[in-house]
Amino acid sequence: MVATKCKSKHLSKKRVHCLQHILLSSDMLQNLAETFKVLGDPTRLNIIHVLSKQELCVCRVAADHNVGRVTPVENSEKFETRKSAA
Repeated sequence: MVATKCKSKHLSKKRVHCLQHILLSSDMLQNLAETFKVLGDPTRLNIIHVLSKQELCVCRVAADHNVGRVTPVENSEKFETRKSAA
């Protein structure tokens, strides 16, 4: 596949200035990356989905997801860590 060149010779200073105001800070990018990392696990996503529908105890979450009781606790600690970092 051949890359196509951009036909624009330059961007207006006004447009560049506008774009600079919407860029995220390094800290915000790092926080978002960490949040997506935590949410990247299918079990965690499923737990979040279930808990968004109803409140459940750790024993029930563990049984529903066929995992040991410690797994939901570890996951909830990761959620809490991300919440406090945000």
